[in-house]
Amino acid sequence: MKTIEEIFLAQVKKCENKTQMYAVSDLLVLDIINSDPRVLSCDRRHANGYCTWRISIFANEYHFGKELGAILNSINITTHDEDKDFTPEDLREDIDEKVTEWLADKWENQ
Repeated sequence: MKTIEEIFLAQVKKCENKTQMYAVSDLLVLDIINSDPRVLSCDRRHANGYCTWRISIFANEYHFGKELGAILNSINITTHDEDKDFTPEDLREDIDEKVTEWLADKWENQ
C-alpha cells in the first residue's frame, strides 16, 4: 500500500507549472483534513502558563509517509480555550501553509 506522501509526490512530478502544483496541494490538504481520526487527530496538553493549552497534531507516519507525517506532527498552536475540542479542521491554515511549502519545494527541486 502506498502512503499519501508517495501518491501526491507522484502527482506533483506530473505538474507542468505552479498552478497545477497548487491544485495538487489543495487536494492533499483536503485529503489530510478528511482523514480518519485513527490516523490524524489533535492532542491537547497543558502548556506553561495559566490556562494555556498546546494543541498539536498526531499524524500516523505509516499512513501519511515519513516526511509528510513529520511535517504534520510538527504543527501546533497555543490557546486559552480549554472547552473546545480541536480537530484538524481548526488547524487547516497551518496544515495548508506547511504542506504547500513542502510540495512547492519538491516541485521546484525535481
